[in-house]
Amino acid sequence: MPNFLGVVTELRPEQSGVLLWSCGALPMFFWVALSIFLLRHFDPRTVTVIGFSAFAAANLLGTQLTHDWARGDFVVIVLLLSIGRAFTLLPHSS
Repeated sequence: MPNFLGVVTELRPEQSGVLLWSCGALPMFFWVALSIFLLRHFDPRTVTVIGFSAFAAANLLGTQLTHDWARGDFVVIVLLLSIGRAFTLLPHSS
């Protein structure tokens, strides 16, 4: 995503970094806490399926990518990737 924003829309890293920080990294604090809560109260396979579903939805949205996309069009994809990472990768590593 940062490569696309840099090459196609000619944004500098600091311009696309705001999107990745505000919609990707900051919500991770909430998503990780929620995934840990869900792991304690539900089957871990269910939490993993939620994470993989978020990855799949983000990838499906990414298939509609054209040169007309701008930074704001990536908000939903970045949020879905943040959910996917929090529910699939982070809580299972500890």
